[in-house]
Amino acid sequence: MRPFLLLSTRAEDEAAEGEHAAFLRCTGLAPEQLRQIRLEAGPLPELDLDDFSGILLGGGPFNSSDPASGKSAVQRRVEGDLAGLLDQVVDRDLPFFGACYGVGTLGVHQGAVVDRTHGEPVSAVPITLTPAGAADPLLAGFPERFDAFVGHKEACRAVPPSGATAARPMAPPSAPVHRAPGSGGPCALAVSPAVGGPQKGGAGQAYRATKLASSRLGSVTTAWLTRVMSSSISAGGK
Repeated sequence: MRPFLLLSTRAEDEAAEGEHAAFLRCTGLAPEQLRQIRLEAGPLPELDLDDFSGILLGGGPFNSSDPASGKSAVQRRVEGDLAGLLDQVVDRDLPFFGACYGVGTLGVHQGAVVDRTHGEPVSAVPITLTPAGAADPLLAGFPERFDAFVGHKEACRAVPPSGATAARPMAPPSAPVHRAPGSGGPCALAVSPAVGGPQKGGAGQAYRATKLASSRLGSVTTAWLTRVMSSSISAGGK
């Protein structure tokens, strides 16, 4: 099986290592099956996307709704790198899983309205599946309503035309899960594996627990991973 690619933007070494460990834990992948590239450390290298089974984008200090005047040179470069990558991902309908920062990044790329209208305090909130989510194989086995930890400055206020809201908090009306209907490709989830369990130098410490993990993140990533791997096998992929 081809490895997966994890794109990280956390500047602290321990936080970046912790994020990698968290995604390994949530996906069940072996370390050699998840290559990590730290975008904040340098430009995204030229990649042959056929070398990867799928792409995951983790969380970090950047927000899609940050004012342009307040963005650092590093943030602007990272956004440019990701925009170019997403052009290829969407055009080819490649497997892409965006957690936390990935929601705003994928959403903005596809025309969503991402702002701070529905920013969240650190809290546990009830999440409800929409009819689209209940019918989506990615969320098979989920209860209609479940609790999840949140804590984000921004939210997807309006889902892009190419996407569908699969689950949302009862209040405020942000969109924590959105994906292209009927697609095995891009999927975005407004939670991060940052504090999903014990880890060295967790991002929850680095960012004062402003971005928390959903207890269901492992289930979603596992379901996404299973669908990606099944599709690859059906298509005769490596």
